[in-house]
Amino acid sequence: MRSLFAVIFLGGLVANVAAQSLSGVFRATDARMVYVEDYVWDDFLSNHWMLNHQGFRLQDLATSGEGKERRFWGIYTESTTQDTLLKVNEWAEMVLAKRDMAARGYTLTKVVAYALSETDTRYVGLWTQDANATPHKIWKLDSPTTLREKTEEMANQQYYVQQVAVLTTPNGISSFIALYHYHAQPIRNYLSLIEGPEASFHKDRLQRQRSDIGLISAHRFTDKMGTRILSLYQSGNADYQLVLDRPRADFNGIWEQMERQHLQLVDWEVR
Repeated sequence: MRSLFAVIFLGGLVANVAAQSLSGVFRATDARMVYVEDYVWDDFLSNHWMLNHQGFRLQDLATSGEGKERRFWGIYTESTTQDTLLKVNEWAEMVLAKRDMAARGYTLTKVVAYALSETDTRYVGLWTQDANATPHKIWKLDSPTTLREKTEEMANQQYYVQQVAVLTTPNGISSFIALYHYHAQPIRNYLSLIEGPEASFHKDRLQRQRSDIGLISAHRFTDKMGTRILSLYQSGNADYQLVLDRPRADFNGIWEQMERQHLQLVDWEVR
């Protein structure tokens, strides 16, 4: 069962629960976790500051819904590291915010993007205080091909992919917001974009798992090209469990089963 401490922060202003489906990656961890579900932005932000002051740092951020029904979801882990959330309206503003925060000693660790219309977009960035001033870059890319090419180009410069957010406009056009961190030692991260049946995704995932390549995140999205799954993997840490695209009530039941097996939810997606 999720701890009482976590439950205190659940369920801000609940949207259409029946329409929600969740995916999540579960791993064994001894960290204390707090989960914030289904909050409007202002309430999410207030809870974020409160949890920071109580010694918790945002580890994963997700968003769901449209218009006034837009909701935010967060996974927090106990930590003394400070973090900052910012929401901006345009890609150019996001790039400027990244540069400003880097100058102040923060590293961008997560980006969430969503479209209100064909031209009106929002970007939410999560920055973590970084004594090492890790060099990092973000790119907005217009196709899977340019995403793969940029990831290879960045790796040749020792910048390794950390996360990719998908931004899909109402007319079904997707772009990819890719975040790269510099590491002196090679970090073997792998991107996978699977088109076609879900079985193809699971076949690819299990083949990687047998090679000790663990899933970090999986994002299902639908655009003009159909429904696809974009995944990020990393060498090692192949001991995980994935729950993909389940109705919220079913997901919550599986979540409780996972916690009885001492597995905690460390990454999620809400649709």
